[in-house]
Amino acid sequence: MKYNIYLVILIILLSACSSDNSVEEGGMEQETNLEVLDYNPKESYTSEEVTIVTTGIDSTVALEAFISGVNAQIVKIANDDIIVRVPSQAVSGELMLKAGQTEINVGEVQIKKEEDVLYGEYIGENQYGEDTWMAYEIDLDNATAANLIYEAKGYDQVGSLYFSNKTNTFFNGYCVQCGSIGGGCHCSYVFTNLDNDLNSSVTICTDLECNESFRLKSYNNGKAIYEYYRSDYYSDSHSLKSLDFSTMQTTTLRDYIQNPVVPIPSSSLYIQERNELVAFDNAYKVISLNDFSTENFEYPGVNLTSLYLDTTGRMFAVNNMNTIVEIDSNNGEILEEIYTWNENLEFLQYSESTGRFFWVDHTTGVTIVNIFNPENQIRTEIIMDEYIRKLFIDN
Repeated sequence: MKYNIYLVILIILLSACSSDNSVEEGGMEQETNLEVLDYNPKESYTSEEVTIVTTGIDSTVALEAFISGVNAQIVKIANDDIIVRVPSQAVSGELMLKAGQTEINVGEVQIKKEEDVLYGEYIGENQYGEDTWMAYEIDLDNATAANLIYEAKGYDQVGSLYFSNKTNTFFNGYCVQCGSIGGGCHCSYVFTNLDNDLNSSVTICTDLECNESFRLKSYNNGKAIYEYYRSDYYSDSHSLKSLDFSTMQTTTLRDYIQNPVVPIPSSSLYIQERNELVAFDNAYKVISLNDFSTENFEYPGVNLTSLYLDTTGRMFAVNNMNTIVEIDSNNGEILEEIYTWNENLEFLQYSESTGRFFWVDHTTGVTIVNIFNPENQIRTEIIMDEYIRKLFIDN
């Protein structure tokens, strides 16, 4: 009887020892006091980050993370925060931490379906040493440029590059190497509709003066608007033209005898419903394409770049190079400050599908893709393998 009592006590003691947070690693027992206090966000897209707030992290104990059983990359550990990236294969399910052999259930994460397709613009040399402009689909999960979707190669200078995500149309201006054709620098400006085929292009000009005669003003809402200049021995002529991406047909909006009466800033936005161009050039300008009248709205301390107009009429911009704002498209008034960053915001892109903002950062010498989700106020950084100059989003 006494033997049985001792046996029961021994079993209880052994059970207590095996239920503590110790792990066996390399033949030695290591104790982990890791405790999860909270985690955010609890709803996320793939490639975004979830921060797990903990206490008791031990750097000698190996850490792993899983979402719905799929291994999730631990991006970094900052103080007591464990930052985990949601893998593309993950579905809604439990977020688990594994410290050595001890598994800790953090909680459930709801995974939203990824709807954004992200493209990156890259300029470099191909295998023949030719300067080449390339557009890649970006694989955020693997932080790399995946599928090559467009390539313009063999040009001495490449510039004026735009992509219309709504119409899947590229615009690229380039110059053939000086002296290679007739002893001069021959330039071309070409619109290419990728929905049809790579040869479905409209060439605006291909002469020696092309680089000086063409000025792209607006490239959105299914339409490009540009100024075109011609000179001969008798007179100079200026035209304001538009190109419809769906038909690839060009229309002359206005002809000028001298320089354009109404200066139109570059990077203007076309608002189809009002037949207006809007831009910021020391003031917020609204230019009517019906009578070419202009209204200026001035706001002290405001300098807007990267204007973006979505299909519902909401307009976003970057103020003073570091703050994402929503503005009134009628007069440029700032309606809301959405996010402020401590570096310059370059080439801001907005996703109408998910309501997120994307931009690239080159301040550290590498390409970092930034994703900001206003819904949960989380900004995700993804360090890319390749240099990406610009981002484009296909909504």
